[in-house]
Amino acid sequence: NSYAMQGNSRIGAKIKADTINAKFELAAKPGIALRKIYATWNFGMGELLIGQTDPVVDFWESNQIWGGDNDLGGFGAVGAGRTPQFRITTKVNNGTLMVAAIPPSTDVAGATGTADIDVILPKLEAAYHMDIDNIGLDGFLGLQYYSIDTAAKNYNVTSIITGVNAHIDM
Repeated sequence: NSYAMQGNSRIGAKIKADTINAKFELAAKPGIALRKIYATWNFGMGELLIGQTDPVVDFWESNQIWGGDNDLGGFGAVGAGRTPQFRITTKVNNGTLMVAAIPPSTDVAGATGTADIDVILPKLEAAYHMDIDNIGLDGFLGLQYYSIDTAAKNYNVTSIITGVNAHIDM
């Protein structure tokens, strides 16, 4: 039962104490789901985030309402959804650099049955954002590598995503 709420209804809290901040957020989907739970530490030159939130490579530029307010998820939007991660954010020149280590998505089409999944590295993501007047510019890069061994076949999976994004605030 979703209590007749829109699928993106949410409630949460922010906690602040000196250089430590924390946040949690629940969603009313069908039932109650955990959206975000993380803590940050401002260490002077930047910020360390540990917990579950939106990934670094996360660009949902549509505000599409169809499909449960899905914002083109599965149809061109870039982002893996809220994931557990370790993230460093710091200022570089006139922008913000974010680098994160995230558990990789280990789905492989055709891999059925019992599989031995070997994660070689966490998924690594980096993004740089810069604002120039009312124009926002982003560059991003994501990399993951893992292997899956099944009785029928072995898979070595390397995936890379890179791109640029720009928007104008009017």
